[in-house]
Amino acid sequence: MTRHPNGTIPAGGTVPDTPSFSRDPGHSIGRRTWTVTTDGGIDVSGHLPFWDEGDPSESGVPLERLGVVLSDINHHREVSGRFLTLDVPARDGEPRSVGEQVPVFCGGIDCDPYAPEPQLRVPVFNFRLVDDYCVTGLDPDGVSALAALLREQADLLEDEVRPALAQARRDWAENSVTQRTE
Repeated sequence: MTRHPNGTIPAGGTVPDTPSFSRDPGHSIGRRTWTVTTDGGIDVSGHLPFWDEGDPSESGVPLERLGVVLSDINHHREVSGRFLTLDVPARDGEPRSVGEQVPVFCGGIDCDPYAPEPQLRVPVFNFRLVDDYCVTGLDPDGVSALAALLREQADLLEDEVRPALAQARRDWAENSVTQRTE
């Protein structure tokens, strides 16, 4: 079975639970900050969102690397997906895999405060269909549009594909004949 990137094996076909994005009403975390300190003692600090899973703080950064370190800052919170059994084609010298459990419809909320693209300097949703196939940079309206598209696809599967498949299987069962010649 394929493991989730964090090393856990999912139960019940879902990627392990994602912690809540909302603040715990009984717990005040206050304002959090990260700080990058150069080896020369220069401090650069910024907002550390309550939903971020990590802390990009560093110390002893060579001054000439400060820009690179800042551009690598990514505030992130993973969003659970589901596991689907897929046949994975061969690639990069790896053999084809049949029946592999692969996480699909995952994603994360990301904010890259020093990104060259201004739209990535605020929290956006990056939706991963499967593996490296992603829809990136979604704002709240983009998430709504994606959800509507997925609902439309689910409705199509349920309302049209499922009955057509059931009818095709009945037809096949009633009319197919396996012919065998000796």
